[in-house]
Amino acid sequence: MLLSEKSENDRGTLHHIVSKFHFKTFNNTAKDYFLNIWDFITFVTTAYVTLFAVTDCGLDSVDKRPSDYPSQVSAQMDWLSELAHRLVDLVWMPPRQEDINTAAAAAAGDGEKKKIFPFCYCREEKPGEQLVRCCSNLCPVILFHEGCARAQTQSDPHEDWFCGPDCSADGTYVYCHCKEQKGGQMVQCGLMDKCRRHEWYHRDCLTTAEQTRAQQTPWFCSESCSMAADGEEDFVLNYTRAVVWEGLYHMARRDAIQEGDGEAMTDFWRMDMVLLWSRQHLQLFSSSHQMITGMEGFYPERVRQDMKWNRVLNLQGTSGGNVSVDLLTELMINEFKGVIEFGKGSFTKQQVEQSAQLAGAQAKHLDRLFFTGGNPLNLSTYLSRLTSSSCSRTEDVSRFVDEFKKDELFGFKPGRKHQGFDKFSYQQRVKNPKKMGRSMRSLSEELDRRRDQIL
Repeated sequence: MLLSEKSENDRGTLHHIVSKFHFKTFNNTAKDYFLNIWDFITFVTTAYVTLFAVTDCGLDSVDKRPSDYPSQVSAQMDWLSELAHRLVDLVWMPPRQEDINTAAAAAAGDGEKKKIFPFCYCREEKPGEQLVRCCSNLCPVILFHEGCARAQTQSDPHEDWFCGPDCSADGTYVYCHCKEQKGGQMVQCGLMDKCRRHEWYHRDCLTTAEQTRAQQTPWFCSESCSMAADGEEDFVLNYTRAVVWEGLYHMARRDAIQEGDGEAMTDFWRMDMVLLWSRQHLQLFSSSHQMITGMEGFYPERVRQDMKWNRVLNLQGTSGGNVSVDLLTELMINEFKGVIEFGKGSFTKQQVEQSAQLAGAQAKHLDRLFFTGGNPLNLSTYLSRLTSSSCSRTEDVSRFVDEFKKDELFGFKPGRKHQGFDKFSYQQRVKNPKKMGRSMRSLSEELDRRRDQIL
């Protein structure tokens, strides 16, 4: 999706960065390949986030301090939090709720004989009737027919309107940077419902400069909205946002694993189902479905708890040293293959099979073999690299910022594009969501048929 050989000479693309910074991401050793890719993701994400910070703060280099950076530690954390929110606000790319609703309706069997309408209480298409939006940022339905909204809630859907008690009480707000229900005067972006960010903003949440600009008509919440008023796209910015989104997604997943956060890891697995379907990894999609279905109630309670909270191991006994059980198993298998390869063919098939069944007294030697340098392919080195939370190429991060600052990769310049990524679209749409829902329903029915065998 984001790698193309055609883009090798296009500044800022992943293929160009691989060449520019001499990354060796491809080789014959599976675990080296994985960890080199992981190093690359860490570097690219760190470098792009640093570039965003330098750009957003109007700095010349990473060595400069922002003029408004506070001196108090608590205030510094608030300042950094606001900066992080601006970055996430720029790159946030969840699946379209419309697609999720369509898939969910198909999975429930609601659309077998009619076209699925993904919104409203009624789930029925009513041509010509105006749609209104629930103001909760967490609403799973989002849009409702005006008539249905009035009938269901007995309130005016043109005010700040919530579709039900849960959305009204969740404290979130679909508009503004803050995403909070706090009232006060609001200002609308000149692109209105086509705004690339939040459309409506609390005047109190705007900076002094933004409040001054808000006195103008029309007012635009960002440079991209102002320059996009004529409908043009910046495909380079779209690509940059997608790279940062993918990088942050993978790094947040790693944090969840290192912290042994079962709830967060489960959320990532749910997101993965959408990605696996859209990228046509159907066998993994099926496995993911079974795991999520099991954790949602299909498996016994003890198994569900094990799957959620016992998915990591900490072989080094260090803080933040958790590693996924699945990944560790794969590394162990490859480590064992390395031992066999080191024997240069002197092992018979029978010896290999016997070695794979080590147990009892012999098993005490596994730690010596795999974790303390007992063979030439020492796994402890890989565990250290895998659990490192920082980028090992800090000098290259600084060089990256100096190299690409002039390219304005986070600026909005209509008409730009990378070779190999013509008209790059920054969105995460589900391919054929109705078919995805039907597939989930079929997989669930198969689990029910095999319940006795599985449990």
